[in-house]
Amino acid sequence: MYTLFGVFNALSYQLLTGNILTLYLIRLGATSSFIGLVSSLAYLSFFFIVIGKKLIQKYGVIRMYGTTWALRYVAIALVLLSIVAADRGNQIAAFAIVFAGVLGFHLFRGIGVVANSPVMGELSEGRDRGRFMSRFQILVAIVTIVTGIAMTLLLIEDAPVTRYLMFIGTGVVLGLVASSIIFRLPEPPNARAGAGRRLILTVLAAFRRRNFRRFALSFGALSALAGMARTFLIVYAKEVYNQSDGEAVFIATVVGGLGAIAMGLFARLVIDRLGAKPMVVLFSTIFTAAIVPAVVTPALGPTGAWVFLGFVFFTVMLGLSGTENAVQNYFYGSIRPREQVNLGIVYLLILGVGGTIGSAFGGVFLDTLVFTIGLTPDVAYRYFFGVMLVMLVGITVGFGRLERLGSRTVRDAFSIIFSLRDLRAITLLNRLERSTTQSTEQRVLKEIGASGSAFSVSGVLERLESPSFGVRLEALAALEGLPMNERVVRALIAEVESGEFTTAHVAARLLGRKKLIEGREALRGKLDSPDYLTRAEAMVALARLGDERSIPRIRDTIVRSDNPRVVMYAAHALRIFGYVESIPSIVDAYKNPILPDYVRDEVIFSLAGICGIDEWFYPIYTTYVVDHVAGAESLREFASREQKRNPIREYDTVRAVIVSLHSERTRSAQRLVSLVRVAQTRSMTPHMGRVWVDAIEDPDLRAHDRLLFLVCAVTVQSLFAGDLG
Repeated sequence: MYTLFGVFNALSYQLLTGNILTLYLIRLGATSSFIGLVSSLAYLSFFFIVIGKKLIQKYGVIRMYGTTWALRYVAIALVLLSIVAADRGNQIAAFAIVFAGVLGFHLFRGIGVVANSPVMGELSEGRDRGRFMSRFQILVAIVTIVTGIAMTLLLIEDAPVTRYLMFIGTGVVLGLVASSIIFRLPEPPNARAGAGRRLILTVLAAFRRRNFRRFALSFGALSALAGMARTFLIVYAKEVYNQSDGEAVFIATVVGGLGAIAMGLFARLVIDRLGAKPMVVLFSTIFTAAIVPAVVTPALGPTGAWVFLGFVFFTVMLGLSGTENAVQNYFYGSIRPREQVNLGIVYLLILGVGGTIGSAFGGVFLDTLVFTIGLTPDVAYRYFFGVMLVMLVGITVGFGRLERLGSRTVRDAFSIIFSLRDLRAITLLNRLERSTTQSTEQRVLKEIGASGSAFSVSGVLERLESPSFGVRLEALAALEGLPMNERVVRALIAEVESGEFTTAHVAARLLGRKKLIEGREALRGKLDSPDYLTRAEAMVALARLGDERSIPRIRDTIVRSDNPRVVMYAAHALRIFGYVESIPSIVDAYKNPILPDYVRDEVIFSLAGICGIDEWFYPIYTTYVVDHVAGAESLREFASREQKRNPIREYDTVRAVIVSLHSERTRSAQRLVSLVRVAQTRSMTPHMGRVWVDAIEDPDLRAHDRLLFLVCAVTVQSLFAGDLG
């Protein structure tokens, strides 16, 4: 309902005030001073909001809001009578009627607008406040553009003055429709109680806060400049670049509206993620930069003037509307709910005082420059916008000194804004929030993980609380591709401790892969976990973290466990540690009769890794598993190459053992024992030699030709003086 109200209200406002009213007054022959005075009434109206506060206490927010809103449209209908006085040649009476109608319009608006704070504050409550308010501003901008196009088509060259009255009459009707919609809104809770609090006490308490004083000063100055810009930019287009009414309206409403839409789309994307303060500084900076071309005011032809004015109006409205939107977000975020009515009045009073000063001063300043000093319009506007530029620099600095209120620092926010990777991450996080199905969440989480943006971390961590196992798994997978921080570490440790039989094993794997030593204690606690997946991943993670305290327990696990996965992971963990003292435990695990061959293969690779031969042994062993003869031939070729490089006396025995290892296992095993003992005299340590001899002489182990093939390879390497520790 509020959105529908916003559509009709924005349509009405565009047809009754601002550019249309300014152009109508120009047609009546008004001076810049009078135009500025009439425009200032929009801000002067806020001095009547105290009356609205009293009416809220008596009638409630919605009843007061709707009634005063209807009365303001009745009041401005007086403007329609001004043409009668103008036709009779009584220009002063025409101006007086316009002034009275606009004053009544803004008087009732000032009384009713106090209801906007509790209504908008209640509607925008929550983490998506910025997105909601930006979306509403986009809607207003779209209405502005549509209205601007219609006015451009109707305000052709030498359009009759009655056409302006047609717009005003239509605006009155649409405004009354908008007023009727207000009565269908629910009453904001606690609004009357808030209105009952003494205004002076709330204001004094607020101004005792240094941050609120800074905010009020900067916001008041911004309001003054907004009044100057909105009132006189369209006059600037007409007087300096000779634009017709239709052209001026098109540039001001359509092109300016596109700037407001661009602002809304961008703010909707980032403001809730980055916070209000950095957005205030960003858009204030854009507003400042947008005034620079107007200070220059170059001499241009018709086409160049169109392009130039279009750029100025687009960027000015982007910066100005963006600053106002972010300031309003900051305001609601900086006050308590019970302060919304009273401090909402203060907010509007600041807006009113600043806007009144800006509009009135702007008109008097321009008239002084043109009529008193005698400057040409283009030079006068250079001084006009030069004053604005200096003030905007000071305002931007003032906004930068505000408290963050939980937002990111301005520097961090700017680095994110100018990073395509981080902007994409924000887009993905927004998509994640809007997701309504598990499959969508999982798909977006996968994209977030691929983005690699640190900005995504907080959004992904929230998904670790999802009741869906699949979503939590995907969130953990996404974290693997994102930078680690303290929050991630805490979350992973918590997942290891409480996520058994679900996602603890994935968290354990991440702690190891990311070398997060803070997780060692939690991982040690899972070495005896009934969840075999978590126990397996914990062993490998501890190995990657270099936790030597866990080695005895891992050695014990590989010997005792019958679980294939646990044995494989224990073997892999001991391989990472790389201590030859672990070889007996790994060899003992090989004896387990229930282990399948693929587990024994992993044990073989673990032993090869500890012995330092895994790089050249892997392809040879892989060949041997498929074809014993071909694998043996590969090992023999290796020995042959080594013999040419570093000859040994035992080469013939080595060659015979390799060739006959599979077909004559017993005899080859005896010869292999003798070769191991020879190797002990060279580079193989006595401890390792005893382990291999015991393994060869053990009937249970000798039955496994693949283990004998490994021992043969280790012995060959050792005989040719490889360093086996």
